[in-house]
Amino acid sequence: MIDKTDIPVSKQVIRKLKEIPAGVVFDYSILANGSPMMNSLPTILSRLVKKGEIERLTKGIYFMPKKTKFGTIRPVEDEIIKSVTIKNNKIKGYLTGLPLYNRLGLTTQVSNILTIATNKVLPVKKIKGYNIKYKKQNAPITRANIPLLQLLDVIRDIREIPDTTIDNSFNILLERLVNLKQPEKKRLLNLATYYNPGARALTGAIFNYYFQEFDVTIMKNNLNPFTIYNIGISSELLPNKSSWNIQ
Repeated sequence: MIDKTDIPVSKQVIRKLKEIPAGVVFDYSILANGSPMMNSLPTILSRLVKKGEIERLTKGIYFMPKKTKFGTIRPVEDEIIKSVTIKNNKIKGYLTGLPLYNRLGLTTQVSNILTIATNKVLPVKKIKGYNIKYKKQNAPITRANIPLLQLLDVIRDIREIPDTTIDNSFNILLERLVNLKQPEKKRLLNLATYYNPGARALTGAIFNYYFQEFDVTIMKNNLNPFTIYNIGISSELLPNKSSWNIQ
């Protein structure tokens, strides 16, 4: 039995839903945005799911289904990623791992496993055919930091990127670093302090050789002088690597 007090709110929700394109993922925030209708949304959306007018992607997250003669088309990958990285308009994670490295042109390999970096590791879950795996990120995750954190993830994982060479990955990485603005480079150096020693050593060596306007003395002094980092990058690309204990 529908509560008559829900009817005006239901009409508002349905009006807003009609503005959302098929396949686009949404949560409560896009419909209520802090308005009084927020309390009624779970009940209203649950009814619409039962009617088949919308589909539930995961708890509190829905999408407008696009139906064909072959069935309902699932949201595209970017929408799936959005559903697990943004909640109530707040960034809570970002894409990393193999899917990211494929998008950056570092590898041709693809995967149905979406690796999401978050400040809090969550259980593995499946969403519409995708396996979602979470990886701990200690650095602050913000919209402005994400592109820089993704480059630092490349630095950290450069030996593990499949179907390529370390030197090839380094060249692609360096091109992206060169294109960063000075404030972004500075912020990237600060974010590097949250990473493991190998990533910090490679970051420091890159800046020490290619971006000499930045002082990386403190970063170098904070590394263990007796630790060797077996990265495998060539001396032609990083002539100063031995001074950073990189092999």
